This record gives sequence, structure tokens and C-alpha cells, in this order.
Amino acid sequence: MTTDELTVDPELERRLRSTLRAVAETVPDAGDVVEFQALARRRRGRRTLVVVGCGLAAVPLAAFMYGRLTSEYVQELPPPGVVQSGELDGVRYWLVESFHEDVCGRQMPGVEVVSADRNRIGSEWNTSGMAYGEQVDDVPGCPTVDEAPWLADPSRAVVSWTRLGGEPTDSEDSGPWAGMIAVHPTVRSVTVLGDGLAEQRLPTSPLPDDPTGPRYAVAALPEDAGHVTVSASTGGETTVIDDIDLSELGN
Repeated sequence: MTTDELTVDPELERRLRSTLRAVAETVPDAGDVVEFQALARRRRGRRTLVVVGCGLAAVPLAAFMYGRLTSEYVQELPPPGVVQSGELDGVRYWLVESFHEDVCGRQMPGVEVVSADRNRIGSEWNTSGMAYGEQVDDVPGCPTVDEAPWLADPSRAVVSWTRLGGEPTDSEDSGPWAGMIAVHPTVRSVTVLGDGLAEQRLPTSPLPDDPTGPRYAVAALPEDAGHVTVSASTGGETTVIDDIDLSELGN
């Protein structure tokens, strides 16, 4: 068979091209790949212990395969594997077990936040995700996470921020904020305090299939939220997980 005789399924070719473009866009001109980058200018202040997490821009997953679901298009809300849910300013959202696969065909670790307004029935999935643990250098587009070092230290945690948006076509910089929080299995709640906002004490939850593993929570804050502190009690002491000015995230 010659190359002229080869045929490629058009749908498969479209997905491969979309995925390859998404991976290419993650590679800076300088050559080194940085898959999780802190995009905020940090606001340092008083804290009980050293900050062990960092405010990150959550990883958008729209370009990755839909994994354990049956379609790349939204067929029902919420998707399976709900960890937590809520609503803010009329925007319904869910924190769910990750359902996307990386370009290597492996289910991505951790959780995703799904906004009802950005994931209308019939549209392509438009979510963001994060995981608990140390990122292991791997093939670009195929990150792996090692939980073991963090499980050995109850103070280890991370927070990732994203927008919940308003409409599927809205700018990614619109709508309320959602903070995905990942903590040690012994941490059963976290406290979120924002300038001019009431203090939130949020319970943490494990993944449905990993009841003794890392625990997660989602904090929803208004679109105009500014300085925010996220903390937890570990070993009887308060640990500041994140201390960030959301108005500067991405600037």
C-alpha cells in the first residue's frame, strides 16, 4: 500500500490536530516546558507558618480527550464523580473527579471544576483541573503526579484558581472565581477569607474511589474579589495554603 492509498478518519484527524495544537501552545519559544506556572504577583503578609502551596492558574482541559465519558460533548450535568457543588451569582458549578485523558491516553489525576454556564448541553467540555502531589517531569501534555512526598507531610497543599465564566463564548477572564483546593487526608476543612467578604469555612471531601486519599474543596468568590487567604489546621497549627490577590492573577 502506498501513502497515496492511506485514508484517515476525518474526525480522528480533527481531534489529533486539535490536541497537537494545544500541546504546541504549551511550549515556550525558549525551549523549556513549564506546565504549571504561578501567574500571580504574590502579596506577602503575616502568616502563622510558611506558605506551602501557591496560587496557580488552573490548567484548562478543553483540548484534551474526554476520557471516561462517552463523548467530547456535554450530554448531562453534572458529570459523574461529583465531589462538591455550589452556586454563586446564578452560576452553578461542580467539583468532580477528573474525567479527561492526556494525549498519552492516561486519565489525568485530581479534580476538575465544571461550570454549568460554560458547559451547556451539546457544547464541548470546557473545564479546568488540578491535582495533589509533586509533578513528575514527563512527556509534554502527559503530566504525572507523585502523591507520596505530600502524603508524608500533612502541611502540603495547593490551590488553583479559574473563572466560572458567564456564557460559553465569554472571555476566560469573566465571571466568579473558583478556587480548587487539595489537602492532606487529615485536613477536614479549610478557611477562606477575602477582603470585604464573609469568612468561609469549607469542608473537604475525598475522591469517590479514594476515600482515604487526598481531600479536595472548592471556594467560589465574586468576580471582583481581591486579596484572599486560604488556610487550614494541620497538627494543631494554622497553615496558610494560599495568600493571593486575585485582581492581579494573570497580569
